Amino acid sequence: MMFTVQGMPRSGTTLLAQCLNAHPALVVPDETDFMVPAAHAFNLIDDAEVGRAFLADLITATARFEVTLGRWLTAERVGEVIAAAPYRFDALIASLYEALAVEAGATLAGDKSPNDLAQSEVLGHAGFFTGAVRTVHLVRDPRDVMVSMARLGWLNGLDVNYASQWRNANLHLHRRLADTGDRYHLIRYEDVVADPEPVFRSLCAFLDVDYDPAMTSDDARFSQFPEHRGMTQHAATYRPIGAESVGRYASVFDRQTLDLIDARAGDALSVFGYDR
Repeated sequence: MMFTVQGMPRSGTTLLAQCLNAHPALVVPDETDFMVPAAHAFNLIDDAEVGRAFLADLITATARFEVTLGRWLTAERVGEVIAAAPYRFDALIASLYEALAVEAGATLAGDKSPNDLAQSEVLGHAGFFTGAVRTVHLVRDPRDVMVSMARLGWLNGLDVNYASQWRNANLHLHRRLADTGDRYHLIRYEDVVADPEPVFRSLCAFLDVDYDPAMTSDDARFSQFPEHRGMTQHAATYRPIGAESVGRYASVFDRQTLDLIDARAGDALSVFGYDR
């Protein structure tokens, strides 16, 4: 078994992975880049022998392999794991992360890439969101996401059309998995930064591990992902957890802009418990 953290960029996925990695039983590599391309390939290749060989080569050839899975698994080991796994996408990927957990001395390993959620339909078609994978879905108010992305220059100004992307990606995953019981766990960023301990206790129960206070310890968190230090986009993850950025959009957007956002994403705002 493995787990995946699904969330849009600037929704707190790195902070969540940092906290998960501070737990001695859990390990989450830095942001991976192979999951969606591998799902596309799996969807196109019916021949198991050909598919296994192609997937092993694809996973180990991606730009971020060495700094993610490659920190624990050699390319040869990836090939061995893929060759031995059932030819189902969830089983192939879960087998990799089970091997990673063993090498890392952990109980459970997970994947995190904020670029995957927008293409979760591809992952779903490949059969990723099934019994071998538990999904942690992290959402953040899109209006604060837009402010954060604009400040980093990731949006062309405060583009209200982003609200449609946020809506479609998050609602698609939620509608696909909300009724799958113990395979889906929804978390709001605002709840994490307001009072992290109960959120992480619930998350640990979902992952079948005991809660560990290290998850909210600054010293334990800050020792994770040392390569992120100095990166502007990760600056907040090296500060104490706090809710300073929650609701920041209220001082940025005027009423007309908020109405435009509501027109594009209002139903999703309601689903995830955000004020309209």
